[in-house]
Amino acid sequence: MRPTTRIAVATLLVSSGATAAIAQPPRPIDATTGIVRVRVFHDTLPVEAAVVRSGETAALTNDGGIAMLRLVAGSHAAMATRLGVVPDTLRLVVRGGLDTTVVAQ
Repeated sequence: MRPTTRIAVATLLVSSGATAAIAQPPRPIDATTGIVRVRVFHDTLPVEAAVVRSGETAALTNDGGIAMLRLVAGSHAAMATRLGVVPDTLRLVVRGGLDTTVVAQ
């Protein structure tokens, strides 16, 4: 039996000093959307080029394993996938005008 590899997904609220290398979407200007930062990792290493998707919105992780999604306020399911690893899904609530931080392993 082949061992399976599973990726873990955690959203990460990145401090302003650490974001210089990360392309950021503009901050929400109203209370109808929020920004979700997702860090995808395997063991302790970031996973580059994983697809993070919630509904019709998707983004690829950068070399630090981080993807950012702008989502409408409310409940969402987000999935991280990459060829060769088992996908991981998490449930989160996006608050309008705010960044959202959740952890799923």
